[in-house]
Amino acid sequence: MNVVLSLVMVALALLALAYKATYFAHMLQQNAYRNTRYIRWYKSYRSKRKGIYIEIFVLLVIGALWSYARYYEAVSVLFIYGIALFVRLTYRSKKKPLVVTHRVKRLFVALAVVPMLVMALVWATTQSVHYVIVTALALILCFPVLGLLANTLLQPVEKSIAKKYIKDAKRILSLKKDLKIIAITGSYGKTSTKHFLHTILNHQYTTLMTPGSYNTTMGVVRTIREMLKPVHEVFIVEMGARQQGDIKEISELVNQDISILTAIGPQHLETFKSIENVQQGKCEIITYAKPEALAVLNADYDLIRNADIVKNKENKIFYSLQEKDKGWSLGNIIYTEAGMSFDIFDATGALYLKAHTKIIGEYNASNILAAVVVASALGMKKSKILQGIQSLQAVTHRMELIRRKDRKFTVIDDAFNSNPKGAKMALDVLGKIEGKKKYIVTPGMIELGEQQSELNTQFGRQIAQVCDTAVLVGKQQTQPIAAGLAAEGFPEEKIISVTNLNEAITFINANVQEGDVVLYENDLLDTHSE
Repeated sequence: MNVVLSLVMVALALLALAYKATYFAHMLQQNAYRNTRYIRWYKSYRSKRKGIYIEIFVLLVIGALWSYARYYEAVSVLFIYGIALFVRLTYRSKKKPLVVTHRVKRLFVALAVVPMLVMALVWATTQSVHYVIVTALALILCFPVLGLLANTLLQPVEKSIAKKYIKDAKRILSLKKDLKIIAITGSYGKTSTKHFLHTILNHQYTTLMTPGSYNTTMGVVRTIREMLKPVHEVFIVEMGARQQGDIKEISELVNQDISILTAIGPQHLETFKSIENVQQGKCEIITYAKPEALAVLNADYDLIRNADIVKNKENKIFYSLQEKDKGWSLGNIIYTEAGMSFDIFDATGALYLKAHTKIIGEYNASNILAAVVVASALGMKKSKILQGIQSLQAVTHRMELIRRKDRKFTVIDDAFNSNPKGAKMALDVLGKIEGKKKYIVTPGMIELGEQQSELNTQFGRQIAQVCDTAVLVGKQQTQPIAAGLAAEGFPEEKIISVTNLNEAITFINANVQEGDVVLYENDLLDTHSE
């Protein structure tokens, strides 16, 4: 056996393993390093990615060629496979790139050590390069399992590190006796509410908010340890949850003074399993806050109003767009080309403020109202609140109104995330904006459990009432939307099915005309791409 060819073969196999390690580390990160979610993603990945069978076939061919002493052919095919793998994993569309954190670096080490140990064991047992190479090829195929194994082996290490950082974050908060901590959660609306509240409060207070999607325990810990300064007077904490206990853990860390609950609906049902579990999970923001903490609650949701913890809570304020007698409310909402104007009424029904903002959308109006309630509770001056509302900017990809001056058409970018109520409201806004033709680009809604197909079919029916053309991203996952469109008699030739977002954008750019309006509703992560 040629030694040089053997070394080249091993080197190429190791490179392939390195490419695989990067990809599966990325998927572990997008699944929050939780094995159950990673396994669920991989099952979906296998069902959608028919190319995996081609990969298995190619690696079996390489192994067979090497086993039958066709060394040059085996090296050549592995080299071509490696190039193809590199191109596919390097240049594939990444909606949310891999963030190389310290945890990812530790995961890379584990992902390198596990295969190397297996290959070393094979060498020590057989003293055969042939078996080492065959093992390396097998490991490439087994990498999804290796990723799971590496992540599992690291769990004790990660828990120990997390415990240390949480303790340090608690120490830092204990030193800031006068810091007001505001926590926000909800099935939807929490990120926009966080941004709106931060902008408004900054007109009177020095305020810090958790950045981006730092809405997990460790994201909040990192914000406290790296960004919280002595000058900060208010700390706004977004709390995300995919299962019961997530918000409890963050609340016990920050011990908030004010809790905002924006919505409870059918979101993340794949992990919560039932709407009752969603209710209990979200209400942890009230249960585990300070006993005297103020609860600011959206009365438009029965699951909030009727929750036992809410009924028994004394220090609470409701706000609502629909239930005018339930607390703070809005009225006279008017959409213009410059944004949205509305009146704000306090809990007594008295006019509190007349306001205008560049933000659009009813659920954004609801989020602004929640921010105003909190600002008022903190004693903020009305004039400062009004300045804050007027200075609000749309949160990126959340009902962001974009005027394309080069093509003279309008884009409503609501691509960050989607849910049944938010999607309906986005369509309502689209319906109210003047435009020659109205387009929607969407892959539909996800993580809705057993209701997902039904809710997406309903979404398709709603689209049919507003849009002239529907561009559906992902031919498999958008079938329920297409069914809903068809049920409403939507023209078949106006249902455009594409594979990915890039194809959708190409279609829009080729067909949209001056005066048209395009709504981008949701954009799935790489874990849900077809």
